[in-house]
Amino acid sequence: MFSPNDPNILYHAGERLFKTSDGGMHWEAISPDLTRNDKSKQFPSGGEITIDDTGTEYYDTIFALAESSVKAGVIWAGSDDGSAARDARTAARTGTNVTPKDLPEWSRISGIDASPFDTSTAYVAVDRRQNDDVKTILLQDQ
Repeated sequence: MFSPNDPNILYHAGERLFKTSDGGMHWEAISPDLTRNDKSKQFPSGGEITIDDTGTEYYDTIFALAESSVKAGVIWAGSDDGSAARDARTAARTGTNVTPKDLPEWSRISGIDASPFDTSTAYVAVDRRQNDDVKTILLQDQ
């Protein structure tokens, strides 16, 4: 994701958030692991004969990112294991875990859109198809 505040900054995510400002020549880890880091979910699914190998069958990956256009550096991150953190750069020290209380476990946060007006608001899309759950979930966490 390119920063909406600085076109020279590019973010990339795995289980941690990474940043480059020199075209990818050097990358800096700017967050700790923002996932559940559940080792029991970090292997290919499908069994020995028909292993799934697309990459999305592994959990514990940041799946969605958004940087506030109101304040540079306020980054929202959501993972495929249902974890969400605000200001991912400092989650180890001062970042706030904003995972809604009523969000079912292992919900994939498939999209985040930071509010264009308020640094403390973001809109989140949740996908639970991998849990055989296609119901609409409406959450408001305050």
